[in-house]
Amino acid sequence: MLQRFGSSFFDEARAASGSGRLLLSEDLPMRTVALIDANEEFISVNSSLLAYSLKAANSHALPSSFCKLAGRLGGAKADLTSHVSVAFELISPTWRDESLSPTLRQAIVGSLLENLIRDRNRSEVTAIIRTFDDLAVSVVKSENLRRYLRDWLQGHFIILG
Repeated sequence: MLQRFGSSFFDEARAASGSGRLLLSEDLPMRTVALIDANEEFISVNSSLLAYSLKAANSHALPSSFCKLAGRLGGAKADLTSHVSVAFELISPTWRDESLSPTLRQAIVGSLLENLIRDRNRSEVTAIIRTFDDLAVSVVKSENLRRYLRDWLQGHFIILG
């Protein structure tokens, strides 16, 4: 984003944040990230916004804008049904998107899972993981996604009962 908009944009975003002024931008993802940086609590994040942020990916690493946006999913106060739905709407097309490296596709799913299970109890974590597994079977129809989910659980020392 720094290359695209230059450092002056970030200076303006910080100045607007610190002064209580409104930052106007025609770029919704940029505006949303600026609001997150300004510590606004209620930010609407949808799958289109997350997908748009992935356009900044030029390697195997998740773009920082994606991480900030995905970080608004999950947590103790989250409406799990809504947040899991956003995750599914993103995973369905991106898991099969061959323009994204397999590492990046796995990072997308892993990041979404980490955020969704944050501050959740064991039964909620189990429900989220099982719902993701159902997505892998019935919607994405990918054994590779199911295998990734199993490996992710093992790597995060999560044992489902």
